[in-house]
Formats: sequence, structure tokens, C-alpha cells
Amino acid sequence: SVTSGQRLALKIQGVARYLAFGNCGGASSFVDGVRTLPGASVCISDGAQTRTAGWFDWANEVASGRSPVEELEKEFLRIVESWVETQLPRSGRVALLLSGGTDSGLLAALLKPLLGDRLICITQDFFLERYSERAEAAETARRVGVPLLVAKIGRNGYFKAFAELNSGSQNMPVYLSEAHTLYCLSKFAMDRGIGTIIHGWNADFLFLGQGHFFHGFPPDGKAYLDAIARFTPEEKLAWVTPRPAAPSPLSVELLAALGISTGTYQHWVNEFIEWRVGQLKPLAPALDLPKLQQVCCQLDFGVSWQLEPGAVMQALPGCTLYSPFIDSDLVRLAFQLPTDLFFREGQSKYFLRRLFQARTGLVRVKRPASLSPL
Repeated sequence: SVTSGQRLALKIQGVARYLAFGNCGGASSFVDGVRTLPGASVCISDGAQTRTAGWFDWANEVASGRSPVEELEKEFLRIVESWVETQLPRSGRVALLLSGGTDSGLLAALLKPLLGDRLICITQDFFLERYSERAEAAETARRVGVPLLVAKIGRNGYFKAFAELNSGSQNMPVYLSEAHTLYCLSKFAMDRGIGTIIHGWNADFLFLGQGHFFHGFPPDGKAYLDAIARFTPEEKLAWVTPRPAAPSPLSVELLAALGISTGTYQHWVNEFIEWRVGQLKPLAPALDLPKLQQVCCQLDFGVSWQLEPGAVMQALPGCTLYSPFIDSDLVRLAFQLPTDLFFREGQSKYFLRRLFQARTGLVRVKRPASLSPL
């Protein structure tokens, strides 16, 4: 919130970071004089003095455990059941946003026995087969025994979402396309009297589901483990804090319009990389590469939550978005997973895929993210 009548100024360092990394990230923002908090930290204000302190010790929480996978799966199921009992309303319908993938499909299989007929699923249809996961979502819903509603998302709805998520009621610009799709799906649920909405937010970041985490490594699980075992701390840091490609001609034009020289832009990029390396350097000797990637993702996750579900809830009063993958117990469990449960047979997020197949009998192969064609 900003004092009434105060004029906001663009923070050009935030724009530079967006052009370099595709996001504004932790400890930065697009608004001059405003910064966001890095993950696992708290802001303490005492009069005019403000300081930021960490409350979560990554070094103590992140480690490769040795528990059998069967025990880890039982603990995962226990945490989800506890999350449902303590976090979700006791009555009324609950909507699960169901894509054609593993995360939401696994949630459908786990939530159906817990919520019964209260649970319905909603999937998106962009009218273009290339971007639609409607067929896979319908197959999952049939297998689990959950009714499925289809929300058709066109340009009008998408542009309205953009306007609502960047209105004066928001605290910062919302630039992520996933947020606009999330708004459309949540509005679809709200129009049908459903304000409790679940999605699989943070699963890809927590269980390393994105393909770029393993790009360039051998697809065989053992060969992958052998490859990362040879990484030095410096090589691990270089992998999780890569330098962006040179700015495109369009980016250079935008930087110039904002009065930012290429040299200044590069200086800010270097500053951010040095700052991030400084955060991770104490952890690099003790953690293997996947664990360091987990930490790197969670450091900025709170900002992503504010930009997407947080912004949607602010734009749709009465709407409450939930994800079990931000539950602290589930985060800690993911941090304790043995390294070989992240990547096998060329597929990321192996632990969740294994659970999904066991619960549904279905196999989902990772494909490029569809996001939105709009």
C-alpha cells in the first residue's frame, strides 16, 4: 500500500533485471523506493529503522536423506492429509485447477478420498490444440472419478485479467502470463460460487520439474549422479547463477529509452550475480547441485507468490488460493529427498511422477510448458 496521492516512480534497475533474467526477483521491485524480501527472511521495523533478518537456516534444513522411498511417500501422503484437515474449509465445494500434468493430477488423486463429492476440477481450453491440455486433464479426471469443468479462455477474458491484475489496487506490476491464466480460471470458479481453489503452485520449483535444471546432463539417472558428483563448489555456483545472454536489439532500445547504457546494465547484472553468489557460497561446499538449485528457487519464491496468486486474490475478493507445495512440512520433506529421486530416465520430478503413476496408473511425460498462446 502507498500513501494516498503519492506518485510512484519506475525503478529502472528492476526493469534491467527483468530484461536480464525474466523476473524482478527478491530484494528488488519495479517501484523506486520499494523492495521485496528475499525468501526465508523477515522485515523488522522499529520506528525509522528497518532491518531484514533470516528465520530459516538453509544449511540445517537442506540435506540428502537416506530414508527408503516408500517411507518418504508415506510421509508425503501424511503431510497432504494434515494440510487438508488444517488449512481447507470444512464445508462447501473446492475447486482443483487440473492441467494435463503430474502435480495437479497427483493432487486430484489424493484429494478425492479426503474431500469426496466436495471436490471438482477445472481445466483451461485455449481453443488451440497445441496449447490445450484438455484431453490429458479429462483422462486424469475420469481415472480419479472427479467431475471436470472446462473454462474456455479467449482474448477478451485474458486482456481483462491483465487490466485487473495491473489496476490501481495492486502493489506492483503483474507481468507473468501464468497470473493472467490463473485469474481467468479463478474467476470462472467464483462465477460458479466456488471461492476455495487449489493448485500445484511451487511443485516444479521444489521438486525440480523444469527441464532446464537438467539440461546438458545425461538422461540416465546413474550417469547424471556421476556427472554432478564431479562438480566443484565454484562450478555449482556458476550453474545456479548463470550469466544472461547479451541483450537483444529490442532490449537495448528499451534500455536506451530509459537512459540506461549497456555498460550500466551490465554493471547491475554483475551486482545481482555477485549478491546471489554471496547468498549461496556458504552452502555450495556441503550441498550437491540439485539441493543448491532447490534453495535458489525458494529464495525468490515468495515474490512469485505475491505476483501471481497474491495478485489474483487481491483482484477477486472472496477468492482464496491454496497450494500444499508451500506447506512448510512439505518443503522440508522435499529438502530431505535423496538426490536420485529428482531425475531418472530423462524425466525430472521423478518422486512426484512415481507417486502419480502409483495412484492413477497413468504416465505423464514432461513436455514444454504451454502457458498461454494469448
